[in-house]
Amino acid sequence: MGDEAIWQGVGECGQLLLEKEGNFTSQYGQHSITYETAEDLSAGQYYLSFFNNNSTIMDSRIDISLAKIADKTAGKTSKYMKYLVDEKTNSYKLVESFDVPYSAYVSSVQNYQNHIIVDSGQQATFAEYTSSGKMIQRFTQKTDTKYLYRVYKYDFKNYYFD
Repeated sequence: MGDEAIWQGVGECGQLLLEKEGNFTSQYGQHSITYETAEDLSAGQYYLSFFNNNSTIMDSRIDISLAKIADKTAGKTSKYMKYLVDEKTNSYKLVESFDVPYSAYVSSVQNYQNHIIVDSGQQATFAEYTSSGKMIQRFTQKTDTKYLYRVYKYDFKNYYFD
């Protein structure tokens, strides 16, 4: 899954791309990809959610200017994105997306109890959002470390503490 321009000239990889359904800009760098199934999906369908860095940095393809093919928010705003993938039709489509603070490196997303936990690692911030992208609460880590690598939320039910 991705922009065809990135895969042009890379052997036969371009022939393996899934077909994009809809008018949206595909991801440009991603972290913390989560695979999800659901009872209402057909065989061969699943969801992929991830932190889209939306970066214009790609050391492996210095011959391509991502700034020219990415959308106008590239390099300024990252995104939470969720795709519906259909392996029977060899396609993917965007089903959820919203802007989050920019981070070209590291970062994470987690779908947790109908909320989305987002770590914008380079900004040293993490936040909880509703499934529609409305921020509930944001936290900023005051630290000498360069990044927050990953942030996840758990309820700790059935954990035993001594």
